[in-house]
Amino acid sequence: MEANKKNNLTIPEDFLIGKNVSLRLLEIKDCTDRYSSWLNNNKINRFLETRWEEQNIDTIKAFVFSMQESENNYLFAIHENQSNLHIGNIKLGPINFRHLYADISYFIGEESSWGKGFASEAIKLIVNIGFNIFKLHRI
Repeated sequence: MEANKKNNLTIPEDFLIGKNVSLRLLEIKDCTDRYSSWLNNNKINRFLETRWEEQNIDTIKAFVFSMQESENNYLFAIHENQSNLHIGNIKLGPINFRHLYADISYFIGEESSWGKGFASEAIKLIVNIGFNIFKLHRI
């Protein structure tokens, strides 16, 4: 899969790069032990639906694959620009293309990245994508 292309849609770089964080579509290679540790940490996962079951590399890969195959979900890695470290994820979807609305879900897995405005900036980027690329009316 091309870095920022899915379902014959290429998302322009300027929609993905913020001052402190950047987004790119999540890939199977991102399914690491570090990622797994985020999802199994009670402090990090306390608001995530994944908290109900233990997560491992296989369950994470299956989820990421399902997002890659989905026509109405876009799962992005959040990268901190200074270090280029994958610090969390943000998802736009499911997108309802008939009524032009979608949900956003996200988490910052790196606790050292909490409280720095990275999630807020990622939300602004994904909202811009939703309204200007997908022409949504409500997120």
